[in-house]
Amino acid sequence: MIQEQQSTPPAVTISADPAAIMSGESSTLSWNATDADSCEIDQGIGSVAVNGSIAVSPIQTTTYTITATGPGGAATDNVTITVTAAATYPPSITITEPDGTDDRADDSFLITWSETIRTATPPSPSITTLTKQTPTAP
Repeated sequence: MIQEQQSTPPAVTISADPAAIMSGESSTLSWNATDADSCEIDQGIGSVAVNGSIAVSPIQTTTYTITATGPGGAATDNVTITVTAAATYPPSITITEPDGTDDRADDSFLITWSETIRTATPPSPSITTLTKQTPTAP
């Protein structure tokens, strides 16, 4: 009687570092497959080596699935990268008059600040002139 030799099914794992990023940042996908001849990652990445890594910059939370194929069949694994949008709201500012009294001596003054928001582009200083508005008595 002739026995047919069965192939070992493939195994594959995939991970992301970091698993959570801000919009505009990147994460590295790393994977390792055994008993596989080929691997493919979805989300437009396509065919990859059976062991490797690649940098990705998703614009929204994305799950990446890898499929490893070999003589013994196919195996899959997946990992999710969570993407948080960068803050886009204006800062909250409290202004105290330069001389500390609520009078008309300081009707206009210059305020300078710089924004620190985690984005793909560096922050730029903002300068504006604010004019004091004093409420009128009823």
